Amino acid sequence: MNFLSPAWLWTLATLLPLAAVYFLKVRPRKKPTNAFFLWEKILAQKQSSALFRRLRDVVSLVLMLLAAGAIAFALGRPQLQQADQRDLLVVLDTSVSMKAGSPSRFSQAKDEARDIVRAMNGSRRVALASLGRELRFETHLSDSPKDLLDSIDSIQASDSGLSHDALASLGGFMSEDSSNRVIFVTDASGDFSSLPSAIEVVVVGEEEGNLGITAADMQWLPGRPNTAAVFLTIGSSFEKDQTVEFEVKNSHTGMIGKLAEITVPPGAGKARVYEIEDVEPGPWQIRLLSEDALEIDNVVDLGLNPSRPIPVQVDADDPFFFQRCIESFSLGGGKLRPGGGKNALVVSVGTVPKERDAIVFAPNGASEFWKSIGDEVIV
Repeated sequence: MNFLSPAWLWTLATLLPLAAVYFLKVRPRKKPTNAFFLWEKILAQKQSSALFRRLRDVVSLVLMLLAAGAIAFALGRPQLQQADQRDLLVVLDTSVSMKAGSPSRFSQAKDEARDIVRAMNGSRRVALASLGRELRFETHLSDSPKDLLDSIDSIQASDSGLSHDALASLGGFMSEDSSNRVIFVTDASGDFSSLPSAIEVVVVGEEEGNLGITAADMQWLPGRPNTAAVFLTIGSSFEKDQTVEFEVKNSHTGMIGKLAEITVPPGAGKARVYEIEDVEPGPWQIRLLSEDALEIDNVVDLGLNPSRPIPVQVDADDPFFFQRCIESFSLGGGKLRPGGGKNALVVSVGTVPKERDAIVFAPNGASEFWKSIGDEVIV
């Protein structure tokens, strides 16, 4: 056994003055009296109880000395000798999957970290770190349970996944400094095969099925005025097919552009494309109407910018054909419109405009670009 705070053992010296107090006797003052026969009965009673009184005083003294010794002993913080005296690093997984469950897996991980700190009881130094997109050290090594518990309370789960680079950083830290013991508290939803075997992994939470949007996008359909396409991929951790509804709505107006039912097989899922008509530009949101382990991956916010056709200027002796083609693209909701200016795309016949973006038909003259075009095509 050893003591973490041996200086407090000096408080045992207080036992001496406490014991001295009990051995001090107050001598009564003597006074003459002319009625001694009145005191004889009282003196006889006092003499019969003197032995019990002395025993009571000794027991009281012993109890007081034991209590004072126990207090001094506790202040010295005794510790049984342990085989493993290494400093401890507790790493909390803060990736988005830790938000799943009720109570959340992250809440369970923090409870686990608190139990570890309390079990150490200041007998060993502990440091805290979080692991999400990066490995972040939250505290230095400390033997203060209060400071460590306060730091655990301040750690929050993130909305990002667990980074492979962060896992590599944790593994690298362990290989560089093997004098520390590392405990990684996680839900084990990632691939930890690259971690050194010396890192102790504590798994929290139960396996729960979850649906989540893994990819999404939204864009205008060429040639289809006010019509957009929604690209959507949904992943599933369930073992069987799941049928779920999803909605696509305008975040500003609340207008629902699409409400459909979809069957999602287990695994990463396949990409699907849906058309939505009468669409307005602005912020849009895709939401899975599903109650599963994780809510945050059921919602994706998207933006649909106003359609801005490219202005096209015709530079030809006979521009009629090209102008009619551009107008046709414009009327069909395409990406081209008749126009001019320095930002306009030039459609030219024969000559190559200088310092302008251009589409050149029947080019002539000398140009460095002609060398890589290929053989001439006879129409």
